[in-house]
Amino acid sequence: MESMYLVLFFVAVVFQQAKVTTAACVFYKNATTTEQKVYNHKACSELCASNPGCLYYTYSSGRCSLKVSSGGIVDTSSEISTSGYPYCNVDKSACQPVADIIYIIDSSGSIGKTNYRKQINFTIELASHLIVGPKDVLFGAVIFSRDAQKLFDLKDNPTIESLTEALRNMPYLNSTTRTDKALNLVNTAGMFRHKAGARKNSTKLAIVITDGESDNPTLTAAAAEKLKAKDIDIIAVGIDNAEESELLAIASDPKNVFLANSFDALKQIADQVISRACYTAMADQFKCDN
Repeated sequence: MESMYLVLFFVAVVFQQAKVTTAACVFYKNATTTEQKVYNHKACSELCASNPGCLYYTYSSGRCSLKVSSGGIVDTSSEISTSGYPYCNVDKSACQPVADIIYIIDSSGSIGKTNYRKQINFTIELASHLIVGPKDVLFGAVIFSRDAQKLFDLKDNPTIESLTEALRNMPYLNSTTRTDKALNLVNTAGMFRHKAGARKNSTKLAIVITDGESDNPTLTAAAAEKLKAKDIDIIAVGIDNAEESELLAIASDPKNVFLANSFDALKQIADQVISRACYTAMADQFKCDN
């Protein structure tokens, strides 16, 4: 019986290796040592879940072991190490959390229509690396300028196709920069509540994207604190003339701040941003330190 489970296990491993993606390796290479540990832990858990006979797994000091139903321990450390990037074996990508993510997107006049399109493409690129769906990752979105406007709730676009279409059709407001109003709208409109599509056990994450200092940094910082007080993690992406000190006040952790020196450079930080978003979600699942 044990030999049968081992055969099934190694067949499943080979099958998983056939589905390696470049995106997964990119995530792993851009991750910190602690983040890589979370990815390896996740890989080990998924290997157990996908293999017949696995009762539970253990992961310690870089070694993944599966407990099979026959009572034997199978060391799979070699099976989750491909080209030095242990998470490359995981199906589709390195990030498969259950997460509710709200985009908070600058639509002020300083951006301009051409750069606004690049910013929209950036949000689509981030989402394309995740598994979008009712049991995986859902997105909502708010745009802001002189006022804030809710574009859609978490429940409104449960597929990558509908989400991409909704993001592509974002209007351009072309006025001032009231970041505080957007943060407050997420809170007061209950965008992370069940009625809006949020899930009970999901990681709650807001991604703020802005090209400059807000009209009132004090109000912006206060609005961000209200969200963080509700256990909502915030990632802050600053472009061009964004004020780093304000981004640090918005973000829930200094590691959640990312800077692009131009709108064209957004594509250069996309992997870093999504890697951090993935880590935040998976670390919350596994209760890991960051």
